[in-house]
Amino acid sequence: MKKITHIIILMFFIYIGNSQSKLSLSGDLYYGYHQVDNIHGFGIGSKINYKAKSNMILSLSMSSIFGESRGIVPDNSLKSIPIRDFETYSKESGYFDNFLVYYPSTFNKYYVYTSDFDILYNKNISLSKSISFGGGVSLVYFDLENIDYVFDTKFYHNSTSEEDRLLMIPRYDRFYDIGLNIAGQYEYLFKEYMVFRISPSINYYFKSGKMIYKNSIGIGFYF
Repeated sequence: MKKITHIIILMFFIYIGNSQSKLSLSGDLYYGYHQVDNIHGFGIGSKINYKAKSNMILSLSMSSIFGESRGIVPDNSLKSIPIRDFETYSKESGYFDNFLVYYPSTFNKYYVYTSDFDILYNKNISLSKSISFGGGVSLVYFDLENIDYVFDTKFYHNSTSEEDRLLMIPRYDRFYDIGLNIAGQYEYLFKEYMVFRISPSINYYFKSGKMIYKNSIGIGFYF
């Protein structure tokens, strides 16, 4: 998806290459909240705006956001081992006794890469300030790690010494999704060509049913 995004960006520049002063590019700091999984995340991104008309903006934004939540995983989970390492233990080096209890867990790690294509209606508040709102299409790549259960176990070394361990059972999901995006924007122009921008948005994705709230703060330039 990243290669496709780069091609779209290149075509975007070719299309508007002769329209100087209507094109702006900014680097952004992002905050994201994954509503379904209750995860807060932070990341970086960029935004390209093109003023097609005095009251219409074509916007392309890209963001890379990471977040995690520990949920109710026990505090001593730092000593835990993932279940994929379980097979490395044998009766000669040590072995696990039967599982005792388990803890339903909300531990999650999220990485998302989003590309939003929006059409915004622009309204000037003053010569240097404007607000915009609108929506469009969003493409996303999810890379998710979820710990479904944490088993409390006892580990025996040669049947002589005993040690408490936690056995984590993870689930990994990596997939693409497409959805709709509702976006807003506040823009403040200073030093004639520099711009300060705040851009909140809400993204909903059809396949996964996930909803992401994003907000970015960035500084950029008009060309």
